[in-house]
Amino acid sequence: MRRVQAAALDLFERHGFADVTVEAIAQAAGVSPATIYRNSETKERIVLWDDYDADLLARIGQALPSPTPLAAVRDALVAAIDGVYAEDRERILRRTQLLLDHAAIGDRARADQAVFAGLLGDVFAERRAFGDALARRVAAHAIAGALEAAVVAWARSSGKLRLSHWLRRAFAALALGPWPPSTSPDRNSLAHGSSRAVA
Repeated sequence: MRRVQAAALDLFERHGFADVTVEAIAQAAGVSPATIYRNSETKERIVLWDDYDADLLARIGQALPSPTPLAAVRDALVAAIDGVYAEDRERILRRTQLLLDHAAIGDRARADQAVFAGLLGDVFAERRAFGDALARRVAAHAIAGALEAAVVAWARSSGKLRLSHWLRRAFAALALGPWPPSTSPDRNSLAHGSSRAVA
């Protein structure tokens, strides 16, 4: 699959995502179109394919439980991302830049992010991290979002700084909140379900 993706990225960058067929990718990769359809289904899936999630989830599980679970997850992700970055920086950058340029890939990526958040929530439940079911779900989706935001910020900067730099910044925002204190909703409005807008 890695060879198929490499051939596809070359073709997409040369001819444009919309103008490249699965058959052309298969020919460039030296495989049959049926092989691609069986493993990837769509061109969007070819762009987004990777084999990192199992390792990320395993590392996070090993880091938990912890008295500081958010920091433990951050450190586990940074360690994993540093290893991936050393081996696959250019491929990840090319993939993400295509994602940013094509809405259909972005839509599929958001669906994948929701799946990853669900798997992350399962790890939190197994390791008894982040409290009750609601808290685990919130934490899982927030962390998956922080990871996605870090990758996007890294790609938009053309990879000038290490991906782990953006990941640490994303987790800092997650821990502290990116909003000024004067604009954050007060506890009473949250407790009573107020829909009052904050300026």
